[in-house]
Amino acid sequence: MSLLQKEIIFTKWNFLEEICIFRDLLMPEHQRIEKDGRIAKKNIFDFLSFWTGLIY
Repeated sequence: MSLLQKEIIFTKWNFLEEICIFRDLLMPEHQRIEKDGRIAKKNIFDFLSFWTGLIY
């Protein structure tokens, strides 16, 4: 992958991240807390699944 392609992908991800941050700011606080909780649970499950797979 060329440096230009990497830069384009990086720029797209940054743009999408800014859109998500803006959308989250418009979301009521209780919905944002619930969303963050779901993300945290998913990340913990993925982490534990990854390490369990390494142990076996």
